Amino acid sequence: NGLTDLINARETALEFSGLVDTVSISLNTPDEEEYERICRPKFGRKSWRALIDFAKACSAVVPNVVMSVVGPPVTSPENIEKCRIIASAAGASLRVRDYEQ
Repeated sequence: NGLTDLINARETALEFSGLVDTVSISLNTPDEEEYERICRPKFGRKSWRALIDFAKACSAVVPNVVMSVVGPPVTSPENIEKCRIIASAAGASLRVRDYEQ
């Protein structure tokens, strides 16, 4: 979920170097308030920023970093585009997951 640095209380991305070829992180929302409301992370509001920072760190050492969101109707097209920009800035691609009821 991208919170490994908070869970382990240290930076962990370098540990993936040479061991994995893909890291997938559920971005879920384009902002920290919505992420906290929907995901209710143990670490509170700082969780969203931590997963962005983790994605950036991974993109320096892992060949393929992917961030994902659930597509419509869960996430609006506007928010999907915002997430695409966030993922790109972190050095990741964005995968839009299908919504299944």
